[in-house]
Amino acid sequence: MSAPRTEKYHVRQSGMMHVREPCRMKMQIRTGIGTAAKAFALRKHSRQCRPNASLEPKSVHLAEVASYVVGDCIDETAVACAWLHDIVEDTDTALAEIQANFGKAVSEVVDVLTDPPEWALKELSGRKKLQSERIRTAPDVARLVKLADQISNIRSVLFDPPTDWEPEKRQVYIRGAASVGRACSGVSSGLDARLERCLRIPLSSGGGPARSPTQRTVPAGESADGV
Repeated sequence: MSAPRTEKYHVRQSGMMHVREPCRMKMQIRTGIGTAAKAFALRKHSRQCRPNASLEPKSVHLAEVASYVVGDCIDETAVACAWLHDIVEDTDTALAEIQANFGKAVSEVVDVLTDPPEWALKELSGRKKLQSERIRTAPDVARLVKLADQISNIRSVLFDPPTDWEPEKRQVYIRGAASVGRACSGVSSGLDARLERCLRIPLSSGGGPARSPTQRTVPAGESADGV
């Protein structure tokens, strides 16, 4: 999922990605599909940004999730799913459009990563519980993207949360995201370990980050974050 459903997006854009190791996912690779998905996602999300102090462009989160996935897998179909994981939930794009442009395999994963509209009526903790239950039995590629997404969102809530979120709501989100991420356990040992490291970072008692937002910047060859 994207960040919490209560989040609204505002204005801006950007993107990046790092390439790493061979992929063990059993999905058909379509050459160029990752690059095409990136361009499509950046266009669709181009005027969105997070309601945090830095007004972080939505594209930063997408690039960070994609870079986590690329760090584990260079299957372009998996990378395409990373770029497109929020496309139906946060834009006017329909699944049929995803299937027409990127094929059935990608659209099926995006569908799994999209919260049903009725979940928006649930409390934050209830939504995270539903996500956790759903992703636990999902295909590996969906679980990989979801795990990357939750790590990115947790880091954003830690370092640059929505400006109207009190510490209690931040804690509720992080606990829920941890549950969702752990439901994806086993799909990537590297991301499993990264999730646990994130969960050891203390949350400040006030409304600001526990550490400097500049610490969210990740060296080349690694990845970063977002909510």
